[in-house]
Amino acid sequence: MHDSIKLDRIDISILAQLQKDSSLTNAALAEKVNLSPSPCYIRVKRLEKSGYILRYSATLNIAKIVGCLTIYSEIELDEHRKESFHRFETAIRKYQDLQECYMVTGKIDYVLKFICKSVVEYQAIMDELLQSDAGVARFFTFFVTRIVFQREGVELQSLLDPRSD
Repeated sequence: MHDSIKLDRIDISILAQLQKDSSLTNAALAEKVNLSPSPCYIRVKRLEKSGYILRYSATLNIAKIVGCLTIYSEIELDEHRKESFHRFETAIRKYQDLQECYMVTGKIDYVLKFICKSVVEYQAIMDELLQSDAGVARFFTFFVTRIVFQREGVELQSLLDPRSD
């Protein structure tokens, strides 16, 4: 279990900077948040240990690496019992093309985001899901034709600002 710490404005600034660029050296990060390197390093390690920083990663230009499709699927299950949700969530974990899965409210149960090489590959996954005991009653498919914009990270200050309620 992670220790919980109260975040101050410097912690928020550190998190915001790392969210923008996780490749910052400790010295560069310290300069951006107006700390000396040693206290900055200690704070980052404390934020990692407390679970505020889950991992560091690079954002790749997948389209430049390989041709692919981004596909969103809305999934409706045939039953709405705890076991049904668990069975579906267990079944979908094996698909490497599935990038994100969200349980949602409303007429559907889940929204899934796939990155697939082709429509054929996506349809094979959905056919397999429908024929399995995953409990899918129906699904609706949306192909992304163009990315209008994509935000990287979250504007922390606006979420934390008590005046924005």
